[in-house]
Amino acid sequence: MRTFLLNLSLMGGLFILWYSYAPIDHKMRVPTEVRQTVSALDGLATAGMYHLTSLVDEVAEPPVRTPDGRAGPLLISSGEESLEIHGERASGKAAAAETHPDMFAGLSLKNATLAESRLDGYDLDFTDFRGAALANVTLQMSHGQDTRFNGALMHRSDFSRATLRRARFDQAIMAHTVFEGAEIIEGSFSGAMMRGGSLSGATMAGTRFDEARFERTDMRQADFSATSFRGAVLLNTKLHGSSLAAANLSGADLSTVLGLTQDQLNRACGDADTRLPEGYTIPSCLAPAPTRLAQNEVD
Repeated sequence: MRTFLLNLSLMGGLFILWYSYAPIDHKMRVPTEVRQTVSALDGLATAGMYHLTSLVDEVAEPPVRTPDGRAGPLLISSGEESLEIHGERASGKAAAAETHPDMFAGLSLKNATLAESRLDGYDLDFTDFRGAALANVTLQMSHGQDTRFNGALMHRSDFSRATLRRARFDQAIMAHTVFEGAEIIEGSFSGAMMRGGSLSGATMAGTRFDEARFERTDMRQADFSATSFRGAVLLNTKLHGSSLAAANLSGADLSTVLGLTQDQLNRACGDADTRLPEGYTIPSCLAPAPTRLAQNEVD
């Protein structure tokens, strides 16, 4: 009975979080009575993620320590799959293990729930977080390659100064999640949704943000060179001082972006469907790139 109630609560929390981001035509398919109940809640995304944190059975004892020696509880609910960490197996319950910097390398945490966890400086090589729920998880200065966060739900998680290559955040939903000063090279946030949060000072060279949606996100002083924002929506998002060199903004909606300059746009490209603030223009991605003459060719 307890397991049934936990699963029911988890489904409810996930539904609330999905509803806060769902397109209006999808919301209208939900029965009127359910819509009225969900709409009565304040801070839908926040409520959903806080609800998820309550599903973890208990705080792990003894507390897990990060590589710098700081203690912090690690809460893991294994979700649908049986979870094994260094020989300790858990299925549908909280789990903990004596930790070291590479404990998550290559580990599958698919559909798991992590809450109130400090994973600063950890090796995340090939770690699978697909469909996981992360609430108040700190991953500052973590590093890895081919880490997968596809479809993950994140609330107040912190990737500041993390170094991740080819990390995948496709279809992830992020609320107040921070990537300040992070370096995510050749990654992908395609179809992701981010409300609040910050990518300030981040290096995102070669990363794809196609069809992603950002709302009130801080993207100041970030490097978005050679990125793709095809069909993305940046709503009331700050882009002061960020580099858009060789960025593809075809079909993107930047009409409400704050801090955007014509010089930034001149270094990027778009198409007829790119939406910009009034008075701004952008070169066409179909136009040939300007060539620079060698010094000895100039009279």
